[in-house]
Amino acid sequence: MCTSIQQNPTIEYLLPQGKINILWCGRMLAWKKVENLVQAFIRVSKIRSDIHLTLVGKGECEKKY
Repeated sequence: MCTSIQQNPTIEYLLPQGKINILWCGRMLAWKKVENLVQAFIRVSKIRSDIHLTLVGKGECEKKY
């Protein structure tokens, strides 16, 4: 089953349109290696400007990111 926010046209889009959106959701704990994702995103964003990263969650590393 696939859901989409586009199913309801009255809802404002939560993610930027026209970009490659990467969404990470979870507890921000050191052992989950969120830092690796952030570093990879930084590298790719130097090559492509049409990319967006959204991190959702709380945890011991939340303020770091």
